[in-house]
Amino acid sequence: MNTMDHRQFERLKEAVENVLGWGPASAWTQRDFEILSEQVEAVTQTRLSISTLKRLWRSEPSSLPQSATLDALSRFAGFDGWGGFRTQAAALSSKRYFVSYRRMFLPVVMILAVIACILLFIKYRHAGLEPGLNSVVFSSNKVVSAGVPNTVIFNYDISGTRADSAVIQQSWDSRRKETVGRKGHTHASIYYYPGFHNAKLMVGDSIVRQHNVHINTDGWQVIARSDMGGLIPVYLEIPDSDNNHILGISPKILTDSKLDMSANNYFTSYYQVKDFGDIVGDDFSLECKFKNPLGNGGLIGQYLNIVIMNERGRHIVPFSIPGCVANIGVRFNKLVLKGRENDLSALGCDMEQWNRLLLTVKNKVVVIVLNGQEVFKTVYNNPVGRIVGLHFMFFGCGAIDDVRLSDGDGRLVYSDDFEN
Repeated sequence: MNTMDHRQFERLKEAVENVLGWGPASAWTQRDFEILSEQVEAVTQTRLSISTLKRLWRSEPSSLPQSATLDALSRFAGFDGWGGFRTQAAALSSKRYFVSYRRMFLPVVMILAVIACILLFIKYRHAGLEPGLNSVVFSSNKVVSAGVPNTVIFNYDISGTRADSAVIQQSWDSRRKETVGRKGHTHASIYYYPGFHNAKLMVGDSIVRQHNVHINTDGWQVIARSDMGGLIPVYLEIPDSDNNHILGISPKILTDSKLDMSANNYFTSYYQVKDFGDIVGDDFSLECKFKNPLGNGGLIGQYLNIVIMNERGRHIVPFSIPGCVANIGVRFNKLVLKGRENDLSALGCDMEQWNRLLLTVKNKVVVIVLNGQEVFKTVYNNPVGRIVGLHFMFFGCGAIDDVRLSDGDGRLVYSDDFEN
């Protein structure tokens, strides 16, 4: 392996380590490499053996790994394969050098910052941000009031700027970008997932207009996918619950829907997205029952993420079997607590059986009661606004029952026991 190849491969390993956030690889355990193998496969659908990963991190390879290995690690780190990573390696190196240089020579960096601002001004001026920025128009209308997929008609006008084109980004997902022309005024875009999306109109690299697009469901929406980041999911009919009075999906339903389950890596989601009124995500309670049996399709960790969608952020409450809590992470708006860095063992439970959850948020103070026992408490700072949706995402297959959402005064806002 020549010096350049060695340098680039070392940077690729650093990129993977940054994604994981586990600290120095020299301290990784056998279980860490097992989890890395599972996560790489989950993200890229490429299986890298534990022995291969240990050899790459524990020894000094004499030659570059196989291209399939390099591609998988690159895609796991967020790049477009090994080729995409190599084209950005020089930029990554320059960025690290700049950070180091800033710490040593602050005056020089200040000068560079001024130069950068001038260059940005020139760039944006030619991109069309001035004149005419105040004249930009950006609005939207849904084709149907509820349900997915849902076409949204965007109305825009950038004719008052010098820009030849603009970009409409549907939501937080940067992959959902579509270029629109200067002379046009209408663009139709399909939303495949329900939720509260922040649509952006971008000229150059600048967001010039943005607004929220609320894609409601018509009751409960059941969605399956074989890739967590898949752009287009599989839509499923709500199964007949007359006999069991629960909301649950079996592997057979997924098989019948032609979902690709060959990699044993699939996800089922239950969405309830609607106008819940004035109930806010900083002052509410949510009750429900859940399970994710291994024999009914639950993947190894039998994971579940309960997502409370709010106008200005999400709450995520995860559960798994006790042995896999290192892989979960709690989120309350901008507060993120990772299982690798915090003790989340109390959120591990027997997913083969029904578990009862009571989640209470009172003035941003969070309390989780699991099966009658208080197991978790924390506080976050940033308000999230009104609650706009509920999302139960199972890794594999799972079921929910007795869902009850109440406001801060205990008034019942929404409930479903799936009796009908």
